[in-house]
Amino acid sequence: GDCTGFSSTCQKTFSQPGNYSVTLKVTSGNEVKFTTCSVNILQQISQPSINQPPVAIIAFTPDRILPGTIVTFDARRSYDPDGYITSYAWYINNELTSNNISFSRALASGAYRIKLTVTDNQGATTSKEILIYVGRNVYRTKTVISHVPTKIRPDSSTRLVDVLLDSSYKVKKCSSQNIKFTLVNNTSVNRQINIEINGEIKNWFEPTNKSFVILPNSTELITWKINVPCSCSIDEKIYEFVLKVSTPGEKFEKKGILEVTANSNPFQAFLNFIKSIPLWALLGWLLLLLILILVVISYFLFRYLRKKLKYV
Repeated sequence: GDCTGFSSTCQKTFSQPGNYSVTLKVTSGNEVKFTTCSVNILQQISQPSINQPPVAIIAFTPDRILPGTIVTFDARRSYDPDGYITSYAWYINNELTSNNISFSRALASGAYRIKLTVTDNQGATTSKEILIYVGRNVYRTKTVISHVPTKIRPDSSTRLVDVLLDSSYKVKKCSSQNIKFTLVNNTSVNRQINIEINGEIKNWFEPTNKSFVILPNSTELITWKINVPCSCSIDEKIYEFVLKVSTPGEKFEKKGILEVTANSNPFQAFLNFIKSIPLWALLGWLLLLLILILVVISYFLFRYLRKKLKYV
């Protein structure tokens, strides 16, 4: 029938679904036996593939940006793992600027948030942001909140990698928050960047060191968690931290500023304070509180029973 042969086995690959029959004839001397079996070939159901989102990569030139410099932003290194990119959208400070794969713009002094959104052929989108500073003001003080601005120039373009920081980061006391840095790879090869936090508040950072691999001539926006304690010794003022940055062939330090302000939600501050207490200490305080409550209840119960027995 549908499988033909003269050995003890018969093999066949079926290209179409359906019911197929096979007849087996066995001969031994003058005796012959027949048997038949059927094979049901099912329709193969292909699993729908899951679309992978595109990867947005921002490159820009030149590396050193002064006020009035024309900067070119390029998304040519962006790609889609299982398809192709169909559209690009560039935003400067949340305003749509261009839909081309690259564009140029002269930047005056100030801070600029550059955002790229790419869309693939199946409608998935991915966005990436970087921070660009041109002739920014920075503040350097540890004891007072009033800022004394000092004009500085962007870092030298001879640096292999760079870390771009906000002029200061505002965080609330008794809270866990995220702050963002921008890593820049100014070389034409993949670059590993190691960052270690130093300074008087390094224990606020979680963790205190991280490693990243950045694509050639590109940037990456990273997030770092900060836990601001509830201790009475933490004042509402400006604190300084240091980033120790290392990459093969280069090491340098970058200083950043945290401006600690009061938490506007006292209940949230109380919860954060409770979370900051070690579990063993919290259990100890709860046990002590329970014992105190039992002692107070026992005292008043004793007085009540004594009074009752006196009248009896």
